[in-house]
Amino acid sequence: MAERPPCRGQTDLFFSSTPADIDAARTICATCHRVVACLHGALLMKERFGVWGGLDADERRVLLAELGRRHRAAEAGRAAASAAALS
Repeated sequence: MAERPPCRGQTDLFFSSTPADIDAARTICATCHRVVACLHGALLMKERFGVWGGLDADERRVLLAELGRRHRAAEAGRAAASAAALS
């Protein structure tokens, strides 16, 4: 049977807006074997609230924006390379 994540049952802590609770939630995330999967899921679902995978909502928004910029830059680079190959 899979080990339960340490955050299980601590909803109030992970959805609090106090700096102390956010820091406590991050400390718990740092011990979790599922932190990467948790963050990945929160990014895919565009979770708007709470601490997921060690990041709060603002940090996840910044990360998603950066990932979007990198994706667009990579797409532009591939398009330019394709156009150059055709000429």
